[in-house]
Amino acid sequence: MTKDTTRAVTFGGITLDAERVCDNADGYDRITAWDPDTGQRMVEISWHRDTLQLGLILHGDRRWSFDAMEDMWTLGKEALA
Repeated sequence: MTKDTTRAVTFGGITLDAERVCDNADGYDRITAWDPDTGQRMVEISWHRDTLQLGLILHGDRRWSFDAMEDMWTLGKEALA
């Protein structure tokens, strides 16, 4: 995903809407993904601009497969490139 864009992403067969936000005042850039039907935030992939340390936050009570989490991690690593 490029800077400040919105698109659909699929993790483990679940399609979510996602937005990449850059240059946040807290020092982190992030991709936030939410359920398009309910608007509930489901996933946040973030990284600090100085350290490039990548993190993953899962919201809600959805159970994600390891394959889905690997897809999330891959999307985050692609965003760092």
